[in-house]
Amino acid sequence: MQGVFQLPKFAVVVWVRKTANYQATHDEILELAVQEPYESTEYQGMVDFHWGFDQMAGFPNGWEACAVRSAVMPDSLGQIS
Repeated sequence: MQGVFQLPKFAVVVWVRKTANYQATHDEILELAVQEPYESTEYQGMVDFHWGFDQMAGFPNGWEACAVRSAVMPDSLGQIS
């Protein structure tokens, strides 16, 4: 019998639209993350990645850069007005 899965105390979830540039975006995200996500799903043209950490200090450097970059990537997120 397996133990009950517990959600991490701190989490990062990234959603990416699956476009022609998806593979490059995917590779860049995984490079920033340093570790593999504990979960990833695809639904209606979007892919999400989930990472968990016991402490906020566990977040890899670069997540801020990833968040800022995603805000200016119309190809990944749709048109930005």
